[in-house]
Amino acid sequence: SNQKCNDQLKIIANLAKLHINLTMHVGRHTFATWALTKGVGIETVSKMLAHSNVTMTEKYAQVLQTSVIQGFGKLK
Repeated sequence: SNQKCNDQLKIIANLAKLHINLTMHVGRHTFATWALTKGVGIETVSKMLAHSNVTMTEKYAQVLQTSVIQGFGKLK
């Protein structure tokens, strides 16, 4: 179950001395963001995450847009 998996992830996070609340949701978000930064199309990522429509996946692309803006700010 999702809860059992989250319990196991908390154990792993503690063993790895990670100071984040590691959950399946965090993992899915991290995967989606990573896949999009590697150039995987948003429609493909949406299907990989089993989203019912691309609109649900667009929130990950918004995170990337913020990263792009911050990246350009560093280049000034």
